[in-house]
Amino acid sequence: MPAAHDAAVAASVSALWDELTRAVGAGSRFAGLFGTARPEGLLLSAQLAGPDGVRTLEAMLPAGDGRYPALTPRLRAAFWYEREIGDFFGVIPAGHPRLEPLVLPLRGGAQRPRPGAPGAAAVAEPDPRALARHVTGPGMFTIPHGPVRSGVMESVEYLVETPGRTSRT
Repeated sequence: MPAAHDAAVAASVSALWDELTRAVGAGSRFAGLFGTARPEGLLLSAQLAGPDGVRTLEAMLPAGDGRYPALTPRLRAAFWYEREIGDFFGVIPAGHPRLEPLVLPLRGGAQRPRPGAPGAAAVAEPDPRALARHVTGPGMFTIPHGPVRSGVMESVEYLVETPGRTSRT
């Protein structure tokens, strides 16, 4: 990949991060960071909540780019979101302080799963050994939920164990 292309990608994502940190500094609240697989690449969407409602800021990480500059060192509330983006899309937020898998643990040194990548499976199943089940039986499901934040520094993740249908019809 040419160096000019790398610089353009970093500038695009960096411009998004600059605008996001300016808005948070001006009183908006960081509400989330999400990735969406598109044919042209990975769309990074950051949500801000402010007095005028929720605003979305976006930047495209071109297809084939496996890295982008991490937001977490600038905005700690992005910590788990970037780990989840790394799990689901296989892209690395360069400079993230602790990037081990969050949602989809790696299985025995296997390559990172990429369910959002073109040509990859649409469904990603977590390793059942990595998520302990406290309730078992036919039709029981464990649904991880979180992070839920009451503030910028506090967060919790919890499990919902519930019966459900196993058929897809």
